[in-house]
Amino acid sequence: MTSIYAGIGDCPDCDVRVLFAMDAHGELVPLDEGRDGPVAVRWDITDTPRVRPVNPDYKPREGEHRFRLHRDSCSALARVRQIGSARSIRRVASVRPRRLANAR
Repeated sequence: MTSIYAGIGDCPDCDVRVLFAMDAHGELVPLDEGRDGPVAVRWDITDTPRVRPVNPDYKPREGEHRFRLHRDSCSALARVRQIGSARSIRRVASVRPRRLANAR
């Protein structure tokens, strides 16, 4: 099993080069380059990339860069299908005559 550390590395699912940045909860988040992405990354004094969500109109401060989430473009993740195209997994009740209780 390969260990993943903060910094540049390969996605374990699709082998694309991504940036692994640490979020506020200590989890590593894979990111793709993109100036219009929903997150901003800065490097702290230990050279660890730190990520945080930002608004679409946010202008990065000095030393920050915008990135896109890799999960949105990862080719190894399952493709999303429209809900109408999927088969129903509900069981259809068989049509039987209803039995009525009688208090006679």
